[in-house]
Amino acid sequence: MFKEGLNLEKESEKKREVARVFILRSRPTNEIKKEIESGAEPSDVFFTTAMWMEKNSESVNPGQVMPVGGKKKDWEKIEETAQREMLEETHLRPLDVDLKFIGKMDYKIFHSRKKEKIPIEASFFVGNVPPLDEAYPLNPAEDKVEDFHHLDLKQTAELFTKGKFEIEPEKKTVFLLDSLNITAEGKKEENLLDADSDSASEISGELLSIMEEKEANKKINVLTHFLDLSGAHEEEKNKWKRRLASSVDKKGLGEGLWGTQTVIKDFWKKYGDFKNKDGKNARGLFCEAADLSNFEEEVGGERAGKSEIEAVLRCIYALLETSYLSDKYLEIAKKNKKLSKFIGKLEMFANKISSSEKSFFGKIKKIGELTRDMDTAKQIEEDFMESFGVEKDALFSKFDRINSFLDYLVDSAISPKIDIDFHHSLVKTLNEVRNFDLEGIIKMAFPAGDEEWKERFKDENFSKEELKRKIKEVVFEARRQLVLLYLFAETDKHYEERKNLGNAPIEKVFSDVFKGATVNKFLDYKKDNEILEDVEVKDDVLLGRQKAELRKFKNKNYLASIETDTKKIESVYRKAVERGLDDPKNIIDIFRREIVLHPLDADLKKMGEMKKFADLKKDFSDIKIFEAKRDKEGKLEMNGGFPILIEKEIKQKDGEEVPAILELISEIAKHHGIKIFDYKPTGGNGNQAKKRSVGSGGDIRFAKFYIQYTGGNNVYYEEIQVFAPSEDGHSGFYFERQKKEDDKRYGDDRLYKTKGLRSLIELLFPVGIYGKPIHDAAFKNLKKK
Repeated sequence: MFKEGLNLEKESEKKREVARVFILRSRPTNEIKKEIESGAEPSDVFFTTAMWMEKNSESVNPGQVMPVGGKKKDWEKIEETAQREMLEETHLRPLDVDLKFIGKMDYKIFHSRKKEKIPIEASFFVGNVPPLDEAYPLNPAEDKVEDFHHLDLKQTAELFTKGKFEIEPEKKTVFLLDSLNITAEGKKEENLLDADSDSASEISGELLSIMEEKEANKKINVLTHFLDLSGAHEEEKNKWKRRLASSVDKKGLGEGLWGTQTVIKDFWKKYGDFKNKDGKNARGLFCEAADLSNFEEEVGGERAGKSEIEAVLRCIYALLETSYLSDKYLEIAKKNKKLSKFIGKLEMFANKISSSEKSFFGKIKKIGELTRDMDTAKQIEEDFMESFGVEKDALFSKFDRINSFLDYLVDSAISPKIDIDFHHSLVKTLNEVRNFDLEGIIKMAFPAGDEEWKERFKDENFSKEELKRKIKEVVFEARRQLVLLYLFAETDKHYEERKNLGNAPIEKVFSDVFKGATVNKFLDYKKDNEILEDVEVKDDVLLGRQKAELRKFKNKNYLASIETDTKKIESVYRKAVERGLDDPKNIIDIFRREIVLHPLDADLKKMGEMKKFADLKKDFSDIKIFEAKRDKEGKLEMNGGFPILIEKEIKQKDGEEVPAILELISEIAKHHGIKIFDYKPTGGNGNQAKKRSVGSGGDIRFAKFYIQYTGGNNVYYEEIQVFAPSEDGHSGFYFERQKKEDDKRYGDDRLYKTKGLRSLIELLFPVGIYGKPIHDAAFKNLKKK
């Protein structure tokens, strides 16, 4: 397939594997509405797009557009590369569990440093994202992204045919990536790639076919919603549904789309001048049908929200982005099992508001008017608490916790990264409802009308458009506050129970394990953060001296520094949202203990010797190691509110541990009621903590495990991290400091990367509402750097 006699035995000519992902998305309703209301025929409107990433002037492909992607890491499968690159370059995750593979191609690309062409093996995938998702790279400085463009089927076909496309309204021309560009026009000779043209044609053809199928199915879905909204008789609806279904049945995809277009034209001839019983015309109903279809993609079904937390937060945002509120939206939301409980509570609350009004949104609209009366407002507040199971006691402290959590996200992830032209003080407006009580927040969440808002913001000199955006922002913040009050109710309860229970019995275990005398040591810090003892260091490299209180390990020649820590509620909330932990009992590491091992003498190498498993087998002969049982999404499986622990087989790698750590585990496990589980041993020298997850970069040498202590009627938990010296002379304190720096460096990234469909930041601060500060935090400021 390669030209020029490729010699794969040469190191410089080994194939570099890369993955590329075409991201498909339904167009936002406001775009479709603009076309339909301006007179476009529905058969001519495209409802879906493919996303293309444009490279900036600092890249080797300036002005070229391509699917997102990048180089495969050694430990990855190529689909894992595709998903990782999609997340890093867009912060988006696909709706479907698996990306669709559409082909592979080989080509050469010029390497600017090596001054030669290197061979590439590229695998191409297709993934879908929800309509409200907006792409931005997590590291624009590295990815060199100029912009993202959404091209419909016709525009994408033109890009492949001509090798370039003019972006409206900027009147800017972008060019197709060289390796995909099989046309003569648009290529740049200096970067000309020896690409496999047949494969490029097949990949472009496969993408267009998938887009045609998606477009046809989307049109069928929109027209189905239109028929339901029209109030047509069942016989009439079924007739058109059959015609639509048969338009793509047993035909080539291109023919299927053409057939659907024909049915739509016939449909519009009959319904183009139609008005329903409420006086809505066909164009208005068509826009509403498109919106219902998009809302269905956002929140309907199992794939749209992997947890109740994610589903509810996405639902309140999706509802705020629509202008067509009807009970049909609730019917769609109920199809998602993760939302059914929340919608049920919403309906319970609405029924308490009004018994005369039939529709849900009709009941909700009355809240704004009713809260003008003080006595009625208090009753509505009580109705809300009863409907959502919120206890009045400590209501103030609950809001205080939520606001601390939101402030933590703003201060740690958004504020430090915003562009300098967005004043820091304005970031606090990302949570404007912080000082209101429940009654006041309910008023803002369900406002009476625009006049009330105009009065509230009369001194701000907002334009009509700015006022509209501001109203949406404040309403979202109020609703966000209310749903977090509901979503975190069980988390609060669990946190308080675990915190009040304490970890005193586990503390007693460690008092027994480290019952030797306390030793004071002076630890000298050098520039590289290393810590040494009794070693002369020159004044120009000495940074400081710290007194450390070390405890002697029972009957052993080891010392240990021991620190305990209780997680803050903000951290527990973050983990609940980020990991989609609907059952807060999954959060067992509220108490944490750091142990830094140190030799009694100064012989660091003695501590760091790695032993073979056979030599250390006796160290595990008297203990059992357990593993917490988890489901396919990694969440703990529970029994009676506690994790199910199953005995774990001791493997070779588990025995290749620092002897002192094995002795420590053995001593802890001897105590009655103790179970050690989810033990992750120290990595071999030069291979410490090299995992694929965020926050584990670099060679950080530590072992980690959890302790379960059962005593009386109570069960206690604690997370343990043990740091030990290495063979090359680094002390345990060195690795402990490295771990803290690593956690700090990558902690904010976790807020933008999540197991859900949207990042934690995007769930709580959607770009569609906040725009500039969120976009700047993840894009503009990093781009300038």
